[in-house]
Amino acid sequence: MLWFVYSGLLAGCGDTGTSSPTDLYTLSQSVNFDAVTHLGPHEFSAEMKWSHGDPVTRSTTESIEILWGDWDNFQTTRSRDGRVVAQTRMVGGRPYVRVSESRYRTPSDGELYRVELRQGWNFWGRALDPFGDYLVVSEPSVALWEERDSSLYELSQPGGQEVAPTEVGLATVTVDKATAVRLSGEFTGSYFESGDISKPVSVELEFSRTNIGRMPTIDVPQVTVE
Repeated sequence: MLWFVYSGLLAGCGDTGTSSPTDLYTLSQSVNFDAVTHLGPHEFSAEMKWSHGDPVTRSTTESIEILWGDWDNFQTTRSRDGRVVAQTRMVGGRPYVRVSESRYRTPSDGELYRVELRQGWNFWGRALDPFGDYLVVSEPSVALWEERDSSLYELSQPGGQEVAPTEVGLATVTVDKATAVRLSGEFTGSYFESGDISKPVSVELEFSRTNIGRMPTIDVPQVTVE
């Protein structure tokens, strides 16, 4: 099944039978959450921080934690600046949701929260979006992540630019060879908001997938009856 997923991704990217070591990284950039599910049960955590100004005048930190079993059993917790802003638990196909620290409620239709997960999990894509084409990907090195064969890539910015619109610091990502899913990574960089050199923004990101293959425990919470 995993090979089928990977082969499908290759076909979708126009693979002709020859490949370079960076093809796996390219595939990882187009992976959606439906492909992520082929890892099976696992836990995912990511934290991203934006800092505006130099010196910094304001900063925001967002995080997400996902306990993934299947589409009928998962939990997402979203936080901002250390405070929970929303949590969804799907237990046996029934959704339980709450905003901030309020009591859980039980909507009749859980599909909205599956769609929400599909659209909101990709912190890596959000972090790299301002850097556009100003990134160079290294040749991969062999890696092992939770006993899964993986490739480790380093990202940097191309040289030869007199005035660089972006600056990339530490940037690495580990990609699963079987599914092209990103398993862990970190990224630091800075750019100018809307190209305005008076508005520098720095970005910091860390994420990881752990406990791969282990079904998480997701409890039914106390709810406010609706």
